[in-house]
Amino acid sequence: MIFPGFDGAAEWGGPAVDPETATIYINSNEMAWMAALAENTEASGPKAIYLSQCGVCHGDKMTGSPPDIPSLIGLGERFSADQITATIKSGKGRMPGFPNLSGGN
Repeated sequence: MIFPGFDGAAEWGGPAVDPETATIYINSNEMAWMAALAENTEASGPKAIYLSQCGVCHGDKMTGSPPDIPSLIGLGERFSADQITATIKSGKGRMPGFPNLSGGN
C-alpha cells in the first residue's frame, strides 16, 4: 500500500487564507494506492517491450528497412550508450521519442 498515493496532495482549486487567523486552507487528496511487483516474464521482459515499442518499425529481427528505418544490429558499435539513450528518449528523424521507457523497463 502506498499512502498517500501518486495522485494525492494539493488540488488545483487553489488555497484560501483566513486573514484573521493567518491560516491557509488547501484542498488535498490522501488516496491510498495498492501496488505490487510483477515477475519479469516473457510477457513483460525486454523482448516483449522491444516487440511492442520498437519491433513495429525495426522488425522482430532488428533489421529495419534501410534507408528509411535503420537496422539496429550492431548499434552499440556505431553509437555510445548515451547517444542511444538520447535517441530512444527524444526520437530522431522519423522516429518518435519514447520518454516513458527507462533503464528499468
